[in-house]
Amino acid sequence: MRSRLRFCLILGVLFFVTNSISAQKHIEAYDPEALFNEGVLLFKNQEYGAALSAFTQYRAQATDAKSQRCVDAQYYEAVSSLYLGQADGPAKIIKFVNDNPGSTWARHANFLYANNLFQNKKYKDALAIYEKTDAFSLTTDEAQQLQFNMGYAYFQTGDLDKAMPLFHGLMMNEGKYKDFARYYYAHIQYVKEKYNEALDNFRRLRVHPDYAKVVPSYIMQIAYLKGDYKSVIEEGPGYIQQADKKRKSEMAQIVADAYFQQKDYDNALEYYQIYTKNLTRGISREAYYQMGVSKMMKGDYKGAISDLQKVAGSNDILAQYASYYLASCYAKTDELKYARSAFYTAYSAGFDKELSNEALFDYARLSLIPGADPFNEAVGLLDSFIAEYPRSPRKAEAEEMAIYLLLNAKENDEALSRLEAMRKKSSALQTVYDELLYATGIDNYQKGSYDKAQVYFSKIMNGKQSAANKAQACFWLGESAYQLGDFNKAGKYLKQFKEMDAAAGLTEYSLADYDLGYIYYQKPDYDAATERFRSFIRLASEDQNDLKNDAYIRLGDCQFMERNYDNAINYYDLATRVGKRNSDYALFQQGLCYGAKGKVNQKINMLNDLIQTYPSTPYYEQALFEIGNTYLVHGDKRSAIANFNRLIKDRPRSSYTRQAMMKVGMIYYNNNQYDQALTNLKNLVASYPNTDESREALSIIRSIYMEQNNLDEYFGYVNANGGQVKVTQQDSLAFANAEGFYLDGQYQKAQTALQYYFDNFKRGAYLLKAHYYGLECAERVGTQDQVITHLNYILSQPDNDYTDNALLKMARIEYEKSNYGKAGEYYERLSRITEEPLKRLEALEGCMKSNFFQGKYDKAIEMGESLRQSRDLTEDQVNQINHIMGKSYFEKGNYNAAIEKLDKSARNDKSVYGAESAYYSALASIKLKQYDEAENKVFDISDNFSKYDYWVAKSFIALADVYVAKENYFQAKETLRSVIDNYKGSDLKQEARAKLAEVEGKEPKVSSSNGIEPLEP
Repeated sequence: MRSRLRFCLILGVLFFVTNSISAQKHIEAYDPEALFNEGVLLFKNQEYGAALSAFTQYRAQATDAKSQRCVDAQYYEAVSSLYLGQADGPAKIIKFVNDNPGSTWARHANFLYANNLFQNKKYKDALAIYEKTDAFSLTTDEAQQLQFNMGYAYFQTGDLDKAMPLFHGLMMNEGKYKDFARYYYAHIQYVKEKYNEALDNFRRLRVHPDYAKVVPSYIMQIAYLKGDYKSVIEEGPGYIQQADKKRKSEMAQIVADAYFQQKDYDNALEYYQIYTKNLTRGISREAYYQMGVSKMMKGDYKGAISDLQKVAGSNDILAQYASYYLASCYAKTDELKYARSAFYTAYSAGFDKELSNEALFDYARLSLIPGADPFNEAVGLLDSFIAEYPRSPRKAEAEEMAIYLLLNAKENDEALSRLEAMRKKSSALQTVYDELLYATGIDNYQKGSYDKAQVYFSKIMNGKQSAANKAQACFWLGESAYQLGDFNKAGKYLKQFKEMDAAAGLTEYSLADYDLGYIYYQKPDYDAATERFRSFIRLASEDQNDLKNDAYIRLGDCQFMERNYDNAINYYDLATRVGKRNSDYALFQQGLCYGAKGKVNQKINMLNDLIQTYPSTPYYEQALFEIGNTYLVHGDKRSAIANFNRLIKDRPRSSYTRQAMMKVGMIYYNNNQYDQALTNLKNLVASYPNTDESREALSIIRSIYMEQNNLDEYFGYVNANGGQVKVTQQDSLAFANAEGFYLDGQYQKAQTALQYYFDNFKRGAYLLKAHYYGLECAERVGTQDQVITHLNYILSQPDNDYTDNALLKMARIEYEKSNYGKAGEYYERLSRITEEPLKRLEALEGCMKSNFFQGKYDKAIEMGESLRQSRDLTEDQVNQINHIMGKSYFEKGNYNAAIEKLDKSARNDKSVYGAESAYYSALASIKLKQYDEAENKVFDISDNFSKYDYWVAKSFIALADVYVAKENYFQAKETLRSVIDNYKGSDLKQEARAKLAEVEGKEPKVSSSNGIEPLEP
């Protein structure tokens, strides 16, 4: 096939070249006149190439360039060049006109030049010449061509009013342009919405070979635009079968729309399938809208959602309706949070006010879903509605809904304020008001705002609430007064509560006795306290065992204070049977009771039982000391020493340890065992320098050496320990002066006196204590640099009474300054030396956090695991452990382990750390592509941590990634817009804007068309 085509092309070229050479030789055989005539003949025969050559030669040989023959030859040469499509053709025409403005050929040359511009779609340039052309100077065919070309040029440049009469004139007369003109004339009538005239002319062209496939689209669309859906439905299917792909799509959309307008959704969807199948460009928004609504009407809500989402993202009335129907579909599929978001979009569009208001109430109603309204914007929108429509029949509904939304957001104070401002409340709102007063009072009580709590409880007492409500309020008034330290008022309210008829059926009834017991215990009135604690125990329920345990303990204490030791022992025993709380205290107190009764063996046995059963009890050192002291008092010095030494070994940093060392030294001293006495007392001085016990030990050491008449050795010891041994009167007075100011609370004067001491007694006997006082003064006065100075001195000394606190303070200071390396060192040292469980826990927790913030995640996890094994962890500490371990696992990329820890933290910790844990848990789920779980977590954050706007906003920004992953771009954009519109801080707004632009870039594009587009000719 290719070789054959190539052969034909070569043959054609040879034929053209041969003819040209032949013609050239033929012309050359004659004179110039013959050459001119031959050129004219060739021009008339449309042999423009040969004619061009002839006229060019003629002009080259002519002697008179101004002769008529030369002018004519120039004209024919220019026109031939133009007809041949040569690049210089238009320039030759222009030159001819400029050279020969008076020639009869000039006007015709301009016409031909305009035609050339027309053919090259330079319609404005062509019109500039056409409008100056005299039609009477043209042939009939040329005049019709001029009229058509002008009409078409006006048409293409948008000047339809000028085009229309030109087309109309042509279609009224016979000629080759008649039907073409009719088509464009009909199109103009169609554009001008003169449908009847347009339709009449289009129908006349139905069988025209050039328009048979185009005209049906016009006929159908005009019928559609006239609202003649019946004709569209009747004629459309036939036209569609005969149409090409492009026209088939156009006509199918019209038929589908007609069925849609007739509410025949089955057929509408059938023809929309034809429309989309044959479409050569993007599906129009109107089509998506109608397909979505049709599917919704047929109950295909998922399919409807897919279509309507593609329309709802714009800002026009079509998008408003699409958003409203989209919300309805989400509601039908129980995707209520999505429905709420779509209702908001429909409301905010505002094109149809009535629809906006309806959407507002639907949106507000769905905002009551837990976690759905993170920024509580629905209340503000309802307030705006009330302000804009103060006489609306829905005003009361809006006010009531706003109150429920405030309650849902836990903004009880604002809800109460609105309820109290209402002149008339519905019965439902009155009930809400009564319950809210009580709930707000309880909330303030739990926050420690006892004064505010009393205000709300007093309103209940003075209002029209039920007897039960008033009784509860009376109880909590007593509780609040108790917490404020006003025990007289507390007792008054609690007694009043006990006397109320409605009180007996309330859970607080027994608690009133418990509280009254404490009030009497603190007076002290032990008999009255005993009566109330007994009453509480009698009335308490099974789930109040912890309180019963405590009540038995207090009964034991009352009897102990009254020296009824047998009763005390019995109550302490009952406490241990009810629950294990305070069991170590009960055993300790029982031991003291036996001791007070003179039952030494029982005392010792009880205390030994305590330290064996509860080796971590805070009473461990005191119990051992009591055992040793008891043995000592009863002459069993060996057992006394054994227990004192056990205390010294087990708890070397306890204040009881110094006393125990002193006791052991004194036992040896009183027993004339001076060597053993000196060994123990010197150990005390070395281990606990500059303490009261060490100074007392020094005095005994001096006495021993004097009794041994061994002053040389004493002086040697003195010289070696001069800073501790030699206490001058000036040293003592200077320190006593500073100490006096400190104890009186005159901290600035104390600082001055202490500085004098530091300056004048470089090796003073009281330096350690002086620096402790200096630390306390500096903290109270606020001189932070001095705080650091005193802490550094204390920490430079051997471990002492102040080391624990100094390490803790220094660790906290460095941690607050984000010096996590130094903070970690101090916390670690504290964890090694402290014997106080709470301080050790804080130290381990500080180590864990410091390692985390240094990026040492494995070490942080290791410390967290160690902490988890500790006894007596507070709930806050457990939460912090889970929080830090969870974030550490997250940073390591172990998302499953992270979720386990973070979820525990978020579930139990309602502070900002819980909010952060919840956020990272959601983020971990996103990393694991657990999108549904992540989405639920974000809404839980909104519900449970609404007051932490930062983490709520961060979570919703992350939620956009979930929606993008699900290809739900509408929800992704609306979620980000919610953050942009409602979050107060600028930091996350910018992050949300950036992500919104990213989402919009990823979203598949939908045709900007809003329906059936006007047909093009």
